Amino acid sequence: MNLSKEERDAILSELKTEARKLGLEDDSDKFWTHVWKGVEAACIESGDLPRPRKRRAKAPA
Repeated sequence: MNLSKEERDAILSELKTEARKLGLEDDSDKFWTHVWKGVEAACIESGDLPRPRKRRAKAPA
């Protein structure tokens, strides 16, 4: 993994604080969805996860 434990903890803490500022209740689905999307973005930026492929539209039948 490219991020140290301290960096991961800092990112997670920052995302939780941000979610609370947005008025999301702790442990609600929306709270954890917001946190997870931020963690996923940080992992993509650090190179721990590959960038998602763009989906092409299906050809009309």
